[in-house]
Amino acid sequence: MQHSHQNSINRRRLLKVAASFAVAGTTLLLDAFQIAYAAQDHWAWCNQCQGLWFTNNGTNGRCHGTTFGLGGHSSSGSGDYFLAFTPSGITTPQSGPISGTILQPKWKWCNKCQGLFFGGNASQGACPAGGTHDSTGSGDYYLLDNPDGYGISYSGHQQLWFWCQNCQGLWFGGNTTGGSCPSGNAPLGQHVFSGSGNYALPLGAAPSYGA
Repeated sequence: MQHSHQNSINRRRLLKVAASFAVAGTTLLLDAFQIAYAAQDHWAWCNQCQGLWFTNNGTNGRCHGTTFGLGGHSSSGSGDYFLAFTPSGITTPQSGPISGTILQPKWKWCNKCQGLFFGGNASQGACPAGGTHDSTGSGDYYLLDNPDGYGISYSGHQQLWFWCQNCQGLWFGGNTTGGSCPSGNAPLGQHVFSGSGNYALPLGAAPSYGA
């Protein structure tokens, strides 16, 4: 995963945003502090588990929606999703206001299943490849959370992506199925919406979140 970043980062659009830190319930904007985000594509929706996975590593990873959970993800029917990220090893703030919006950090790529999961909780979730997710080699990914709450357009983005509190993975909730969740706590073996925001992912082109 890290190798793929190094090969492609020079071709990505760099996004500059102001940093923000939450202190004692308030938000301090450090306008002079800028962070460069790369826009990475080759992310796809899996029509088997409904999760988001990285397609450019020469492996389909591991998908819980296959027979006995032993097969890989499928990108059939998916568009090309772009995610804002900073490469591994770069320290980032907890949130970044961008033209009145917030990108949520601490989303990670799992080197075992190839899926995207939230790494900011004490639990690293359940991985379809066994055990918990492993973010070794991952950069820090940023997702647009609840765009409606900031009065911005969904233009160029697809909404109805959700965090699953059981497996910690990102999944698409716009279909008639809850997909397939690898957690033993999953009701009926499906992902859940509970506690999640409504995430909007850039689809088909790199996002532009402001100067």
